[in-house]
Amino acid sequence: MVTWSPVDVGNCNISYIISWNTNVGNKTQEDTTTDTTYSIEITSFDPNINYNICVESCAEGKCASPNCEQLDIADINLAAPVNLEMKSRDTHSINVTWEAPNFTNECELTNYQICWDDEMVPETLSPLTTEYKIINLTSDKSYNVSLVAEYEAGFSDTVTLQARTTNPNNSANVGAIVGGVVGGLVLVALVVAAVVKRNKIKKLIRGNKDDKTFDMVIIF
Repeated sequence: MVTWSPVDVGNCNISYIISWNTNVGNKTQEDTTTDTTYSIEITSFDPNINYNICVESCAEGKCASPNCEQLDIADINLAAPVNLEMKSRDTHSINVTWEAPNFTNECELTNYQICWDDEMVPETLSPLTTEYKIINLTSDKSYNVSLVAEYEAGFSDTVTLQARTTNPNNSANVGAIVGGVVGGLVLVALVVAAVVKRNKIKKLIRGNKDDKTFDMVIIF
């Protein structure tokens, strides 16, 4: 954001011309405001480049000498999101989470941009978002998830994560294995119960024989 003080030239209509260029020979860009506007937001800056910014007032076709300053944004650190991780997944979706950038400057975070296919247009997310579920994916396929933070001054470095959707056949096999284990445990439990019951019956018969009186027990 560039601001300046108004110029008092009586009843003349004033306009302001704001121009900016870099120290590396880029073409000068400019914008014009009315006499009631004393600030302008420039969104075309690239990070880590110095800019020369000039403001000049104009009235009745004549312009005063420009007032110029150098904007040094070489030290601005457009921090990237941190700890991009896969939270969960299934055959057709991947849920990812991240943490907000560690801010080291006064640049305002405007939003995030996320994509998972080189040919897609990135999805724009709120700056308050730290979790996103990617849906309608192909099963058993790897995706390169890319996330950047967008600021008024530009974009952060990209953070990436490779994640893969699950295979529906593998999911079925896991269910079968679990079912087989449970079934095997039930069978073992039934065998153990039968052995315990048989031992109890044998003890009952043996004890009754020692007492010379016993009831007839029929074992099927």
